[in-house]
Amino acid sequence: MAKTARSARATSPATAEPLTVMYLPDRCTTPFPFHIDLGVLTMPQFPRHTHHCFIELVLIFGGTSMHVTGGERYRIGAGDVFVLQGERDHGYEATENLYMSNVMYDAVAAGLPERYLTAMPGYQALFRVEPRVRERDLFRSRLRLAADAMSEAERLCQRMRDVQAAQKPGWEAEILADLTSLVVFLSRAYGDTREPSARRVYRMGHVLSVLESRPTEKWDLDTLSEMAHMSVNTFLRAFQ
Repeated sequence: MAKTARSARATSPATAEPLTVMYLPDRCTTPFPFHIDLGVLTMPQFPRHTHHCFIELVLIFGGTSMHVTGGERYRIGAGDVFVLQGERDHGYEATENLYMSNVMYDAVAAGLPERYLTAMPGYQALFRVEPRVRERDLFRSRLRLAADAMSEAERLCQRMRDVQAAQKPGWEAEILADLTSLVVFLSRAYGDTREPSARRVYRMGHVLSVLESRPTEKWDLDTLSEMAHMSVNTFLRAFQ
């Protein structure tokens, strides 16, 4: 199980800083491709938008909202974690004390160790599989953090926000280290979920991690479907 700081306590939406405007980068021209927002969204709704060049990692620490993306609307709340990237637009409606963090970055340009991250089933599940099956699964396979894990994720987000604000010499390296820690922590947390839809996504992530870490091996459908704990037909439907 993912280890967490047991003494950590999450900030309540009532005491968190207000978040009146979220940073919306429209080009990949920033010297260091990273930005983090953290606070309570004070607007009742936030317009739909895209981040063409950035991965957007969203963590919800408190409150509720309707998350609008594509042609779907999903209720989100404390503990929810999800990823958006590319041309996928999204926005928020009916927000109520929505305490959240938006972590936006270009993984390649920022220098994240993708070679090691993609070897983690939870990374594949969170960043690659769940975004592709979201509409089909009606958002049931999202990562939802327990209270102690949510406190640890919040601590890392607070630290990155403070480092970003201070921008002392070497702040980029510090951000990279904390961002990698957050991504690894969340990827491991995906393995702790007991929601059946999320477990299926995690098993699909396991298959992808094995394929990417052992690219020269030959695989057959029977072996891959067994690895995913699925029948061959279910496996083929899952990876459509």
